[in-house]
Amino acid sequence: MEFLEVSVFDSGPGLAARAYGSPVPEEMSIAQEYGLVHRCFLKSITSVPNSAHGWGLPRVMLGLKSAGGFMRLRTGRLSLCKWFPPGTMEPRVLGQDMAFLDVDGGQPKQHAHVVGAVFTILIPIGLGN
Repeated sequence: MEFLEVSVFDSGPGLAARAYGSPVPEEMSIAQEYGLVHRCFLKSITSVPNSAHGWGLPRVMLGLKSAGGFMRLRTGRLSLCKWFPPGTMEPRVLGQDMAFLDVDGGQPKQHAHVVGAVFTILIPIGLGN
């Protein structure tokens, strides 16, 4: 199978820091940081005071679900991923679709802190040879 890979680097403060409104304190738990990042993927959630914003990440997730794609996100102290199996027939992003795993496949855990965010998505584009 062939894939289209797209990576986007955001040099801002990171998803959790933007949602929190300031740098994430070191004493914040990974579960709390994950909650802030998770919230960024919900419809109409944005740090921009404009109702036209807050639809990008939910639309990306819907596209990945429809295509059977993969996403990896590195931001703050988190390194998360989500894979959607091909052939999904549900035309909406459901709650369980927003459950991200750590890159090792387990529950989200603490990694070295980074500033900003890197999204990498893989979208299947063909059946290959």
